[in-house]
Amino acid sequence: MSDSEIEKIALFESIGLERKVIEILRSEIKIRGLNSNLLNWVNAGSKKFEENELEGLIKDISILPCPKCSKNSSILYGYEINKIFSYVISSSESQKEKILCSACGKKEKALSIIQNSLFGWWSKSGIFSTPYLLTKDIFNLSRSKKISKRILNKMIINNTGYLRMNGDKESLIDFINRFNKR
Repeated sequence: MSDSEIEKIALFESIGLERKVIEILRSEIKIRGLNSNLLNWVNAGSKKFEENELEGLIKDISILPCPKCSKNSSILYGYEINKIFSYVISSSESQKEKILCSACGKKEKALSIIQNSLFGWWSKSGIFSTPYLLTKDIFNLSRSKKISKRILNKMIINNTGYLRMNGDKESLIDFINRFNKR
């Protein structure tokens, strides 16, 4: 295995590895004389958040300013934004998860429902996909708190290393902005 493959595993795949594999990874980083920051990253990423840490981080994130409108007066939630666009012979669907204040999240959700209603039907596959997606989105409006918690938990768990090493307010704001743009 090459050094670049070891670095890739350390940076992007160390979350969820078994303890023995983590030890082998740490050993390989040391033996090969790779950047010592990789060890810090692996250590931070392999240590899962305890329930109280996870809840505290969710609280810290929820009181940040909204990444879209910059207002600090509303709690941030996780939103699932679904879109479907049909072209005469096919359609494309996308789903994005975003962290926004209630007002911005509801606007984005409403805009996606309107766009899906107008532009989702214009192909054979869109005729079937659009009603399903619209029904799902409308049904999910009543489950928004549960969906928000799932999105926030998944985001934190998938980015444990980064969040352990960069948990200050400015880093969290930057992280949420990058999360929303991906």
